[in-house]
Parts: sequence; structure tokens; C-alpha cells
Amino acid sequence: AASMPRQIYPMHNLDTLAWICRMEGRQKCATDAALKLERLAAVRLAHGGFFETGFPASRFVSQLLLTFVAFGMWDDILKTRPPVSCSEAFSCAIWHFSRGVARAAQQNVSAAHKELVALQEQRHIVQKASSESPAWAWKNFGGTKLWGVYPANDILQLAELELTAFLAHARGNHIDEVEAWKA
Repeated sequence: AASMPRQIYPMHNLDTLAWICRMEGRQKCATDAALKLERLAAVRLAHGGFFETGFPASRFVSQLLLTFVAFGMWDDILKTRPPVSCSEAFSCAIWHFSRGVARAAQQNVSAAHKELVALQEQRHIVQKASSESPAWAWKNFGGTKLWGVYPANDILQLAELELTAFLAHARGNHIDEVEAWKA
């Protein structure tokens, strides 16, 4: 999709392809699309301030890790390095989320808990930055300067609850697991 010439929204197209393949359970298709997306988005993220369809490049960079989570590719997750954009709190938080889920799935509770704490720290940064109203176009759509119309804090809240559920499951605490999933 994004390799065709003159694409208006190449990251959006790859993102859509990755999501569709994930929903259909097609691991290779989803992983290939997410990997291409990560490479393209990383280049755009390096230049800073780039938005496509109202979303920042950091939203697209994180799709490979989320694809790994969706398919239970724990070893692949743990082999990843911190994203180049770990100076940007959202994608860094998604990195911690995916590592925490992988650690919990492997029954490494203490390492999963450390990732949860790191995710919460990054989410706090996102939450604080999200409260700063932009002085430009995104303000009209309830957006933010850093994440455009992408609800970064809300997404990280869900990630925190999901990791909490995985961690509770790893501890054998099914009551807390169900509560986290219901929240």
C-alpha cells in the first residue's frame, strides 16, 4: 500500500493494513506491514513535528510492538531496543507496556512490575503534556501540540490497565485480573 508512488497517507495505509491483518490473524502480513510502518515513521519522527491524518509519527512507530503483543511474540518483544523515540514519552511507554506484557506472560513478575512502573512514569509525562492546550489547529479538535488529535493519554491508560491484568494473571490473582479488564 505505501510502496505505491504518490501515496498521500502512506503511514495510515500501512497502519490500516497491519490492523486488518492482525484482526484476521495473519501474523506475517501484520508483522511485515508494521515493520514497514515502523521504518517509515521512524524517519518522520526523527524530523519532529510530523503529523499524518492528525496523528503523530510516534503513534505509527509503536504498531510493530503492538503487533508482537497481539501475536504473543514475547521473545521478539524482549529483543527490541528502546525506540529511537524513547525521548518521546508515548512510544517509550508502549515499549515498556509490550515488555511488561511479555515478562508477565513468561511469569517474570518482578520484571513485569518494573515495566508497569516505567509505563506509569511515561504516562504521567504524556498526561502532563496533554493538559497543555496548543495554540494552533489541533486546539479546535480537542487535540494537543505533541499528539494532534491522537488520544495518547487515553491509549496509555488502557495499556496500563491491560498490563495490570496480565501482571495479576501472572501472580495468580484472578480477582484483580478481572477488575483490571473490566475497568
